[in-house]
Amino acid sequence: MELVSTNDEVANKARGEVEIVLKGRTLKMRPTHQFLAEIESLRGMGVMAIVQRFLTRNYGFADVVDIVWAGLKAGGLQVRRDKVAELVFETGITAPASAAIELLSNALGFADAKTDDNDAEGDDGPEGEGDAANG
Repeated sequence: MELVSTNDEVANKARGEVEIVLKGRTLKMRPTHQFLAEIESLRGMGVMAIVQRFLTRNYGFADVVDIVWAGLKAGGLQVRRDKVAELVFETGITAPASAAIELLSNALGFADAKTDDNDAEGDDGPEGEGDAANG
C-alpha cells in the first residue's frame, strides 16, 4: 500500500475513532468537525442526508469511499482518494461500509445518545430493587 504517512496507532474508542481493515492493513479513522465538513463538501449534501442514505441502504460506492478517505485523513493518514477507492474495491464494500457507518455515528454522537437513552430508562439495578423504593 503506497502511503505518504502512517496512522498505525490503535484507534482510541473514547475519541470515537474507528479501525478499518483495507487489504489486510488496519488503519484508524477519526471523527472531527473537519471530517464532517469534508464529507458534506464531497457528497454535495448535508451530513444528515448522508446518514439517511445509509439508514435506508441507499448508499453507493462513492459514499463509502468519501467517508473512509475523509476519516483516514482526519486520523492522520495522507493518502489519495483514488488509492482509497482502489483499496475499498479490493477489500469489498461491506466491511468499509460498516466502518463508515460507525464513524458517522460516532461523529454525530449517536453512540452517546444511545447510552444516554439507556440511562434514562430508569435502570434500578437488579430486578425488584426499584419496586420496593417506589412503594
